[in-house]
Amino acid sequence: MEDEKAILKMTKLMLERLGYTALAASTPGEALRIAEYLMAIKIPHNVSAAAEIAVRESLADLDYLQSRIRDIVNERERLFTELKKIPFLTPFPSQANFIYCLVKDGQATALHDALERKGVLIRNFTTSVRISVGKPEQTDKLIRALRTI
Repeated sequence: MEDEKAILKMTKLMLERLGYTALAASTPGEALRIAEYLMAIKIPHNVSAAAEIAVRESLADLDYLQSRIRDIVNERERLFTELKKIPFLTPFPSQANFIYCLVKDGQATALHDALERKGVLIRNFTTSVRISVGKPEQTDKLIRALRTI
């Protein structure tokens, strides 16, 4: 927020040249009203331009999109079945593109580190892990690595 008109104009111009949309308000109250309005209409999650383009393109080919969804759902079911066989994991059913697992004895960090050394990345939550659904060959690599731990 700037009171000096020349600095306000220069700052607005610099931001616009960097690709930002800059709105100038004449009073602090007006600035707050603009900010409140923008917060009320913005989408709940920030989405990058690349992600927005990807969504638009995905929706242009619904047959392909539906086949990918089926593939992911099938692979998630296979992953869940395999994770249930790992004695130190307690996987929870999921409708997302990942499976959340409690790690027995709270050894999630040790599990995370061991898998990372084998080239498998998972999300560590100290006493639990989140395993993303990937391609069948990625699931196979994960399960092989888990069986050696």
